[in-house]
Amino acid sequence: MPVIIGKLGTGKTLLLTYLSQTMKLLTDEIYSNYPLEDDKVKVLTFKNLDFTDRTKPAPPDDSVILFDESYLYIDGTSPHVEKKVHSGKISWIVLARHFGNRALFTAQREGMIWNNIRQLASGIIITISLKKHVAKKGFNFFNRFFIMRIGIFQDITDYEIWKTKSVERTAEGKRVKHKSDVGLGIRFFKIIIPLEFANKYDSQWLKFVRDLKNDEIVNKKEYYWSEITKLSVKEQLELFDIDILKKNLKPKKEKGNRKDD
Repeated sequence: MPVIIGKLGTGKTLLLTYLSQTMKLLTDEIYSNYPLEDDKVKVLTFKNLDFTDRTKPAPPDDSVILFDESYLYIDGTSPHVEKKVHSGKISWIVLARHFGNRALFTAQREGMIWNNIRQLASGIIITISLKKHVAKKGFNFFNRFFIMRIGIFQDITDYEIWKTKSVERTAEGKRVKHKSDVGLGIRFFKIIIPLEFANKYDSQWLKFVRDLKNDEIVNKKEYYWSEITKLSVKEQLELFDIDILKKNLKPKKEKGNRKDD
């Protein structure tokens, strides 16, 4: 159950999509929690991995599970709270290998990954860089791919050691080393990913959430900054919706008159 970590734009979802295609050589049971234009990939919901849920079946033997943007489902920074809310998923996480399931979870930082997943991870994969194809005149066929650099660590401890050393080198003005070290369980690779794989998913598919919000708005009037001065101070405060200021500037209630003895 590897965990994929990487900065925004380094290709985490692209790597999952690449695996969705290459893992077909090993199994027909591939699931993802994000849309893929592929008739062979099934829809995965978080309830599929919840043993307290009785509405969605758990994936069968030899399943590959691709779980993108895990932080949207579990807040890795609040492990105690999440442990109570998502207790039904812990059983699946612990027993995934017994079920013959291979799962990969992504996040931008290791702290965003739920501790129960992070500590049981069979490997940490970091996406270092992604070089997009550059179309050159007369050579379009040979440039329809991406070059991705990744690092693979045996566990979270190996990754944290490498990360600490990398921070120290950066502080000293030195370049971060991307050199394999078998003794430390660290390996670095370059992967060539065909452009057609990248075209199988939409990296902004969750934008429908914005539309759901906007559909509920009755007054959709927007202001330009040049118009703000025409509003009263009270209207400006209400418009900016700064809760701390609104609370502190709220008129105090007048005390009632004391009754005569």
